[in-house]
Amino acid sequence: MAIHFIDNLDGVEKRLAETMEALPISKYDCKKFVFQDVFYKGNYISVPSDAKASHRKRVWIQRWLKGFHADKSHFNNFEVEIDGMRLRDRYVFEGQEQSVTVEGFELHVVKLGYPDKNVRIRVCTQLDGSSFLLRWLEIENCGDKPFVVTGIYPMAGILYAEELSNNFRAEHLRPRSWVGTFNDNYYLGEGEFAWTELPKATLTFGHEHPMFNPPVYFLKNDVACMITLIHIETSMMTHAEFTRCGEFFFSRNINNQDYVHFKVGADKRGTYRTIRPGESVVSPKVHFGQIYGDTDDAVNEFNEHLRTSVIPKRNQPILYPIEYSGPGSDCCQIDKAYLMQEVDKAAEIGAEVFMMDAGWFGPASGDWYKQRGDWWETEYLENGLADVFRYAKSKGLMNGLWVEIEGADLSSKLAKDHPDWLIEAYGRKIPTLNIIKPEVRDFVYNTLCDIIERYDLDVFRIDGGLKEPSEEYREGTLEGTSWEYYEYLFDIFKKVRARFPNLYFENCSGGGGRCDWAIMRHFDWTAVTDSFAPAAQLRVAYGMSMAFAPELLLSCTNTSRMYNDVDFITRSCLLGRIELGRCYEEGIEIANENLIDSWNRSLKIYKEDIRPIIGRSKIYHHTPFEPYMEKGTWLVWELATPEKDKAVFGVFRYSGEQTGEYLLKPRGLSPAKVYDVYFDNTRE
Repeated sequence: MAIHFIDNLDGVEKRLAETMEALPISKYDCKKFVFQDVFYKGNYISVPSDAKASHRKRVWIQRWLKGFHADKSHFNNFEVEIDGMRLRDRYVFEGQEQSVTVEGFELHVVKLGYPDKNVRIRVCTQLDGSSFLLRWLEIENCGDKPFVVTGIYPMAGILYAEELSNNFRAEHLRPRSWVGTFNDNYYLGEGEFAWTELPKATLTFGHEHPMFNPPVYFLKNDVACMITLIHIETSMMTHAEFTRCGEFFFSRNINNQDYVHFKVGADKRGTYRTIRPGESVVSPKVHFGQIYGDTDDAVNEFNEHLRTSVIPKRNQPILYPIEYSGPGSDCCQIDKAYLMQEVDKAAEIGAEVFMMDAGWFGPASGDWYKQRGDWWETEYLENGLADVFRYAKSKGLMNGLWVEIEGADLSSKLAKDHPDWLIEAYGRKIPTLNIIKPEVRDFVYNTLCDIIERYDLDVFRIDGGLKEPSEEYREGTLEGTSWEYYEYLFDIFKKVRARFPNLYFENCSGGGGRCDWAIMRHFDWTAVTDSFAPAAQLRVAYGMSMAFAPELLLSCTNTSRMYNDVDFITRSCLLGRIELGRCYEEGIEIANENLIDSWNRSLKIYKEDIRPIIGRSKIYHHTPFEPYMEKGTWLVWELATPEKDKAVFGVFRYSGEQTGEYLLKPRGLSPAKVYDVYFDNTRE
């Protein structure tokens, strides 16, 4: 990895110095992906980039800036809107500096002033040696009056011109472009990945609330064989725009050249934020990379980036423990004797964590979901949850607990005692604590730490949280508070992690909600969905693996779901993290031996063959992503070691497939090696 400042002219450029401007240029080497910025006529601009391991020389850049016919605002490599005005054309270059972070990553900062608004913007770029860079903005109020950030897009610019060089230039030969992302952001709709062709228009992905899908975007066309991968790192509402514009026949003279433009950032409903004199705010971050190859090549390069500088580092003996989840999907409260039986089942089946889900707190007379916020044991437990956890420890199990620590249902005692602690959205109270208030932050932090210490927890499972744009009237102005909310929430997580360094953090939000890298920087894995039907959940995990490394994806499976073969059920969760629930209803001494055999075989495969490689594996998606409303045919994916000495394949047949035959062509193995092959269906 390398960052270079290009400020001097040399060689042939010196002979052209009289016709050139001294442009401050920065070049970022991310393996074969090379990204360049240039300050030009009051704007900070990104030069069209790609992954061919070469950069644009100063002569080319200046000719491109002067000669490329495009919407000039599309040249800017970020967008900031202050008091409703988008800043451009009048930035002042104040310098650039380079440093090394405590983790050993290169950090480059370009300082830009905007005197008309008394704004200073620091454009921050971090490199970790992978094919991706990480970029964000820091916005400072340098004046004596407050201003409002009304829009923010940390990355923008022209991705590429639709040129065919010296080839034929007929309109029908223009490249076709596609954007790949997830279909919607609603509950139980996680992981439905699809490609949409980019029309000669603007394709917008805007979301009113934090998503049940990762805010990740793949761009490709049918000429360059290059994938651009963009992930917006924020837990508030996101906004992404991709524009294909230009008219070929007039591009040389009076109209736009054909090109593809993008901008990514936060939805305006979450960015209306007042910045007072002397204050600074940090924008959402953007992961950006370009790779020649197919989508799996891009995904594997992205996973390398995640494993290098984003995924939290752990030092526990078991990095990917198998969970057994106690009751929680039912609304009733749980008694102590029942939990003791569940602990026995968890130990019998070979789990390593006993996870107590919802149903352990609040008055015995109500349903648990109406009592979120009342974090005391229900009467049915007889003050014995600690006894349950001690019993689990005696069985060799770690302990985990579900706590929707941000939540306070409107009917809870907490909400009734402190109605002013609830956050507002669209003029109404919502069942979420307003941690922007210092006293609420203290309550959340102290309550969580007390629960962790009281029960000697090994795993903390979060759930719920803010899922719509929050707001607050301040000095006669209705401001969005989601941005500020998540800053305080992540600060709480940092403090808790520092206090309990050996505690696992499990992310969940109605299943696969809030699955972005802003929150996942603080968590060790995430639930993929609340859809527990194995056939549906397998599709979700398959799709979600386009945005997350497989070792982060937790699937919950059990045999209480109807219409699924037991072997399908026990295998459907193997290529990620495993959460078991209700593996069998009776005790192991009377359970069906075929059921026990299937679980034992699958968990043995996971422990011996998958878990040792999953944290560094490459992933290959062998079959297309099929719409959820279709029955489906085949779903096939592969995990392989980087050395190509081992691979595991999941080959799943869906009810829409009629032939019964699938030809598997390994992608993570080497033709130069000899392998032993094991087929679990026949145990041969």
